[in-house]
Amino acid sequence: MANHRKSLERCTCTPETIICVGSSFIPRTVSVDISSLSIVNGTFPEIREATFALMPSLHLLLLNSNSISIIKDDAFSGLPRLEYLFIEGNKIEEMSKYALRGLRDVTHLSLANNNLKGLPKGLFSDLHSLIELDLRGNQFQCECQSMWLMLWLKKTNATVSEVYCAEPEEMKGVLLKDFPEKHAKCVSTDFIPHQTINTQSMSADIFSFKEDVYVALAVPNSDSCIIMEWDHIETHFRPFDNIT
Repeated sequence: MANHRKSLERCTCTPETIICVGSSFIPRTVSVDISSLSIVNGTFPEIREATFALMPSLHLLLLNSNSISIIKDDAFSGLPRLEYLFIEGNKIEEMSKYALRGLRDVTHLSLANNNLKGLPKGLFSDLHSLIELDLRGNQFQCECQSMWLMLWLKKTNATVSEVYCAEPEEMKGVLLKDFPEKHAKCVSTDFIPHQTINTQSMSADIFSFKEDVYVALAVPNSDSCIIMEWDHIETHFRPFDNIT
């Protein structure tokens, strides 16, 4: 309780806004009418599921220059009115695939100046209203796991900051959207030294659909077929469907 009180003392509040500097955690006991929350120079390391669910009126959420390294699934659930989300200057290296799930009204998103090396496929799938996206100042690895992002950058209607490759060395300084098309065909099981699938199969056929790669396994002594999908982030095949 003492730590909570000390943290709140570092916040300046009005009926609609909260600004916290140097907070050790995110305030939870606030008015449901708060529309703007800014936390800077904080020391909290993660954003957990539904962290801001008690602030359903938020329009702006700014979490710059904190110590955030992890953003978990559904971290921003319960924020139907959120339009501006800024998470700049933290220590984020990876984001959960569903970290931004439900943010259909977000128009401006910034993940600038973190330590991101890649992003999970589908991270932006719920951001139907996105107008501007800032990914500057990260360490993107322009290899096969970034193929989906390269394709997304070419198709999105949002304005996106210039995103440069940091690795591998031969791609350093190249714009991610200019990632050579020849690498779009680089998906293969050569990404991993070995993968064991716990099922017998009479045959294995690889096919592609909507820019994803799948393998179909015909199971002996059965009228079923197992479909597995290539995971660009984990670089292995994962179960997708079982057809009987």
